[in-house]
Amino acid sequence: PDVEAGRIDSPAKGVSAAELVGGALSGSTARLVAHDPGVRLGVDPEDVHQARVATRRIRADLRTFRPLIDAVWASDLRAELRWLGGELGAVRDRDVLIGLTRDAAAVFLETERHAAEHLITVLEEERDSARERLLDAMRGDRYVSLLDRLVEASNTPVFVPDATEANAATLVALGARPWKRLRSEVRGLGDTPDDAALHRVRILTKRSRYAAEALVPVAGKSARSFAKAAASLQDVLGRVQDASAAGAWVRSKTSRASSAESFVAGMLASAAAGWGRDARDAWPAAWRRLKRKRVASWS
Repeated sequence: PDVEAGRIDSPAKGVSAAELVGGALSGSTARLVAHDPGVRLGVDPEDVHQARVATRRIRADLRTFRPLIDAVWASDLRAELRWLGGELGAVRDRDVLIGLTRDAAAVFLETERHAAEHLITVLEEERDSARERLLDAMRGDRYVSLLDRLVEASNTPVFVPDATEANAATLVALGARPWKRLRSEVRGLGDTPDDAALHRVRILTKRSRYAAEALVPVAGKSARSFAKAAASLQDVLGRVQDASAAGAWVRSKTSRASSAESFVAGMLASAAAGWGRDARDAWPAAWRRLKRKRVASWS
């Protein structure tokens, strides 16, 4: 079966906890290793994105299957993944902001585009500094040790006693927990949730998606369908977060900008607010689609 990024093409009978957890970890470890050369070369920003996704997915899988896994072993591994994810995230976040700013500036007048290019240059300098820190980290022993530990974890996860005897029902029940937390979070939202609340929903959606994808070997197509709907909601909420981050960054630069740059910064902030409104308008429909694919259909 294809285990790239933790996905398996068809459900398998009698999948053990060791096979399930090991398969999920090995898929994400393979993703991280596959994009390592691209991250170092820096030609395609997607390599940084995919490497970051790999670290997040492993952390999510360790969280999902936490009752089965040795707590000290998992906690230490998650801490190292959080460190690497932070280094990757500093670069990725700037790449996203650069892309959004360029898209917005494309419709500006020539003089306005010139001022926008200065802001983009500042972003690129921040990205380049973050990239140097990332490359320094990847050249160090800490990163190499983490890769070695991930390979070992994929082959021989450290379980609590009797965890490997967990049946399919137990595994699926663990996979359902992130959905229950997500559902509770959304129920508690008011009529006009702020960006921070929607960001929390996005995080929980991501965990629900990864859990469903990890459970495909025992839950089958319905879990995959749920994961696809969760990915759609995650994307919509990601646009809300990106717009919020873009607006905040632009506003932070206006105090020391020239009058022309301040004017353009205002235009960029207005554009970011528009992206955010569009995404906010879209997220309730994406949430309803996910609810129709709720965990009950595969658990």
